[in-house]
Amino acid sequence: MARTRTRRRRPRGHIRQRGERSWEVKVELSPDPLTLHRRSHFCTVRGTRADAERHLTRLLHDIDDGAFMPPAKDTVADLLAEWLSQRTERSEIEASTLESYRHLVHDILLPRLGGAKIAQVSAPMIDGLVSDLLHGDARHPAPYAKGTIRKVHMILRGALKLAIRNGIIKQNPADAIELPRQRHEEREVWTVEQARQFLALIEGDPLYPFFRMSVQLGTRRGELVGLCWDRVHFLADGSGIIEVHQQIRLVGGKLQVARTKTKKSTRDIALPPFLVEMLQAHRARQLEQAKMYNWQVLADSYVFTRNDGQPVRPDSVYHHFMKLIARHGYPKITLHDLRHVFTSLMEEAGNSARVKADVMGHTTTVMGDNVYTHTSEDAQRRAVFKAADAFESGFKPPLGGNFGGNAENGPSA
Repeated sequence: MARTRTRRRRPRGHIRQRGERSWEVKVELSPDPLTLHRRSHFCTVRGTRADAERHLTRLLHDIDDGAFMPPAKDTVADLLAEWLSQRTERSEIEASTLESYRHLVHDILLPRLGGAKIAQVSAPMIDGLVSDLLHGDARHPAPYAKGTIRKVHMILRGALKLAIRNGIIKQNPADAIELPRQRHEEREVWTVEQARQFLALIEGDPLYPFFRMSVQLGTRRGELVGLCWDRVHFLADGSGIIEVHQQIRLVGGKLQVARTKTKKSTRDIALPPFLVEMLQAHRARQLEQAKMYNWQVLADSYVFTRNDGQPVRPDSVYHHFMKLIARHGYPKITLHDLRHVFTSLMEEAGNSARVKADVMGHTTTVMGDNVYTHTSEDAQRRAVFKAADAFESGFKPPLGGNFGGNAENGPSA
């Protein structure tokens, strides 16, 4: 009978003396799950051989129990790079959001934690980071806004979650951090009457139609910047419709055409007759401008353009708005705050929160409300017209070619 030959099992651990009181301990780990290559863990123990043997026994015990975590060689910089790379691959994240993540990583996290080993990041270390950002440090003497600090913490916490999934650490030290509270202070918002007066003062401005539509349709800045003429429809009864289906964002200093903010933001908005007249006059002025600067207004041309026919930049619109406010001595608000004026108009006209949300492209009627019935196009049309009537009751817009203003005096970049 043939003798069965058994394969001798390789030892799982090994101790080698390196110096008079220095010992190298080596243990075999399970193969890499992706490459199936053998893996080993080495460490140095100072003391007697008995000390090294006790350390080897503890290592083997932890490996058998699944509690062993090899010390990480990756740094926080490597981890953040991997985290950003994964976010870049997720199509649902806006490019502008990714850009803000990159800025926070490169400007705040990398200079302060980038060189640290992932396994060495602790709650006290993150606490120190939060304190430095809150009170200022040598790199940035001025304190950061509490909202910025919370975003930095969110990024770091997310990256450390990735380190847990990668088996580098077992617990997330960012979970234990107490963040500074944000006080939600009410901002000053214009009344409907202030918006009327402001629009009356700037009626000859080249971006008057832009600001008028922001007030009376509740459109976002990026939605109007990205609006093209083939999405503007003038109807036989004197009214009209605009199709909001895209926006233009500023990402890394460059214009980027993107989908709307949410699915609900893709919508049709009814145009009252006076806004149709305004846009028709604006288009006539744009045709004159195009002839002057040697370009053509095509069906898919942008509604709001620079002298060269390219779309106006969102930041240029904002800065132009700020200059107009300062010139006429009005309370400082953001361009987005004009949507709040439209909200007031909708409420004054007696429209429901549900209709208002649909017209403005909100996902929910109130924060935390998940699902609500979509309103009909007729209901939305009536809501916009009622709000228009409420606004028109105290303001009569100029008619004719004055809506376009002088393109040379408006934002050029």
